[in-house]
Amino acid sequence: MTERLLVEKLREAQILHHESVTLRNGETSDLYVDVKKAYGNPDLLRHMAQLTLQNLDKRTSCIAAAGYGGLPLGVAMSLQSGLPIALVRDVPKGHGKAEIIDGYIPSVNEYVSVVDDVFTTGGSLRQTISTLQNIGVEVVGCHVVVARGDSSDFAFPVSYLLKPEDII
Repeated sequence: MTERLLVEKLREAQILHHESVTLRNGETSDLYVDVKKAYGNPDLLRHMAQLTLQNLDKRTSCIAAAGYGGLPLGVAMSLQSGLPIALVRDVPKGHGKAEIIDGYIPSVNEYVSVVDDVFTTGGSLRQTISTLQNIGVEVVGCHVVVARGDSSDFAFPVSYLLKPEDII
């Protein structure tokens, strides 16, 4: 899928909403980017995963999905690449074994790429990276579908498929 076709499909999925919303970081914005709407289209999800996989650091031996927004993309990438998937929660679940990482648990010094749906300030990625670093993992990059914020000062490289202005 070309970038032009991806933009067309994301427009059809109506992932951009021009309305006042409170973002995860507590800020208010007049533009909401809802990539999760696109996750409902299997072909579109598959293509987003393929394009994101092209940007992975070659050392990557595991994909870590950041929170709810990263799970569908991370699982699709895992299925296509054969790389194991670590499902990283925001907080440990309050029942069962109260784990913060489900699925594959990366080993100490393993090279991991983190995926999420949208980059705004990097809060979700930062939280996921912190959880992974606490178990000794080497994060080699972060990958999102849409970068709405500036990632140039982020502590890790962030690759993205599009910016909101590409879709408008």
